Formats: sequence, structure tokens, C-alpha cells
Amino acid sequence: MRYVAQVIAVFPADRENASVFDVWENIAVVEAEAPRDAIERAIALSRSLLDDDAHCATLGYSTRRILYGVRALNSAVELPGTREPQPQNPRILVRLMSINRADLDKLKSFDEIPVRFQLMHIEANGSTV
Repeated sequence: MRYVAQVIAVFPADRENASVFDVWENIAVVEAEAPRDAIERAIALSRSLLDDDAHCATLGYSTRRILYGVRALNSAVELPGTREPQPQNPRILVRLMSINRADLDKLKSFDEIPVRFQLMHIEANGSTV
């Protein structure tokens, strides 16, 4: 079965100030027999991408990530007639936000933290409300 996993990686935003952290999301598409296998494969893919010193430097970090977590796991939905050949293990890396030490501690305890979202574009005819 094909799954889409939202894997979170947290990096120290500033080496000298350990109170701010950057949260990145890696959207990984994996093939797996079961959800637990999909989670393990998605984290392994994220590690192969983000535990590389050159990749960390490209993102602006001199140290590797300090936390991996899975935000969501969904089975992939394929609409009829839309399946295109997929590259092997496609990944999309997105920086979500910066958080403080208290929010990092909450994440490590599986507690929720507030997440702000803002739209940069709204489709002209996209709403019926």
C-alpha cells in the first residue's frame, strides 16, 4: 500500500541561543505493508536526507537535527486516470516554523503546540460561503 507521511525534523535555529528551534516537514511517499512499516520507512528516508552534513549546511545548520517525529500518516488516494509514474521515494521538504524551548519540550512530551497558518493566495472563485 502507498502511504504519505508527514515527518517533522527539528533543528537548533541558532547555535549560540538554544531557545529557538526551526521545524521542518518532510512529506515522504512510501510503499509499505502496514502503517508501522510506513512510519519506519518515512523516518529512514528523512534520516537519509537530513542526517547528511552537506544537506544540513545547505539548509543553514551547522548541527544535525535534534528531533524526528511523525505528524501524520495517511494512505495515498489515487483518483481514476491520474496515476503518473512516481519517482522512487519522492520527498518534499518544507520549513514550517520556528518554535521556542517550551514548545520543543511540549513536542517531546507528545503535547500539542499552537500552529499558525496564513494564506498567501485565495482563489477568486474558490469559496461558496
